Amino acid sequence: MWSKKLEVGKNRNCRKEDLEDLCNGPLPSGLELWVKAYACTRVACTVSEHYGPFTIQQPHQDSNDGGVDGALIALPILIAILILISVFLVRWWRGAIDPLKWMNRLIGGGEEDELVTLQEIADPDRSIPIATYSEAFADLHRDTNLILSEQYEEIKRRAGQIEVRSGFEAANLEPNKPKNRWVNILPFDHSRVKLQQCDDDNPESDYINANYMPGFHHQREFIATQGPLPGTIDDFWRMVWEQNVMVIVMLTPCKERNRVKCEMYWPDTVQEAKQYGDLVVNPTSITNMNKFNINIFDISHASDLTKTRKVLQFHYLDFMDFTAAVEVEHFIEFVRTVRGQVPHDVTSPMFIHCSAGVGRTGSYIAIDHLQEYLNSPKFSFDDRINIFDMVMKMRKQRVNMVQTEAQYILIHDCFERMLEDKKKSLKTTESMEELYANQAYDPFPDVEYENVNYENKQRKEL
Repeated sequence: MWSKKLEVGKNRNCRKEDLEDLCNGPLPSGLELWVKAYACTRVACTVSEHYGPFTIQQPHQDSNDGGVDGALIALPILIAILILISVFLVRWWRGAIDPLKWMNRLIGGGEEDELVTLQEIADPDRSIPIATYSEAFADLHRDTNLILSEQYEEIKRRAGQIEVRSGFEAANLEPNKPKNRWVNILPFDHSRVKLQQCDDDNPESDYINANYMPGFHHQREFIATQGPLPGTIDDFWRMVWEQNVMVIVMLTPCKERNRVKCEMYWPDTVQEAKQYGDLVVNPTSITNMNKFNINIFDISHASDLTKTRKVLQFHYLDFMDFTAAVEVEHFIEFVRTVRGQVPHDVTSPMFIHCSAGVGRTGSYIAIDHLQEYLNSPKFSFDDRINIFDMVMKMRKQRVNMVQTEAQYILIHDCFERMLEDKKKSLKTTESMEELYANQAYDPFPDVEYENVNYENKQRKEL
């Protein structure tokens, strides 16, 4: 932390004409001072609330000792200022205060947006060239993942600023509070999924703890949501129906360490349908694939049971809460299996949920995004990849997406493995092309492939 010591009243030779400029002379008796602490970076400064007033006491000696008197009086003030600045910086560092709020009050919302833009412009480039990702990957893991740890701390700091500027009005309405599994995991108003209001007299009937999330293909490719509570299962299936969802990805066991993480919201016996609100859910297939289950449901509206929709639920069984203790290869296989069942022309969102719908959910969405990029025509080894920015974009849509440092590291690990698979795939393709290439091809065919049969035919005729 940089600091500079300033001795107030040091210059005892200030002349009257010097007062037009800055002259650090003795403070006059009876002066009232209000103190503010400033903390500056290379981009901008923030200022604390004011403290005071501090009043300069009358001198105890005659005017000939005025300079000494002023210095003695100024010393306690200087000490008080330094203490205030230190307290301010320590509290800011620990996250106990948010100077951006003060800046917003001082300079207005528009200028705050400009300040954030300036900060982002001045940020270091965290993107990594894909061509050298393997080498960079080793650096990321060096010193117990120091670089990734620092990046994740910056994600949390910025996410705190986003949450300060975003609203949770719907989530904090009294009728909606019981619908939230965790009191600190609430959906932003600007990106929350709104259900169709089922009761004109109950405007809160449109609420569910869920947010639209961006993916590789479009901005609302996913819906990140919490695992249903006993009282929100009907709303969950209503959201599936209204959003025309075809795929649900579940990343949590219903119970973990003897604690309920998600209510079982589906029937677990084939052809034994259950009704949830106005929707009937009928399991038609239940398949175990070792690390995950695949369940297929036919869902229909109670008003017309003849019209059904097919919904696939992929339930990953080996991803514990707050951790990233999954086998990278198995989890990548799971992500690829899910994508293999999504038709390319489908534009309706995929449902992704765990318990809170943020940590494991955010990790899955990021890994799917990276996998889709690697499989797309846009992929190039000349590109750069920026997982930091990808996570920040998710944090702007829903709180705590990618909830732990370990999950942030997992995303990088998965990308490294998927990139290696991509390289092997391209090498195999090139080898096959060489194998089936026309070995007889010659750029000068006139000599090599002249019509010998024609010449022989002429000789025979002669």
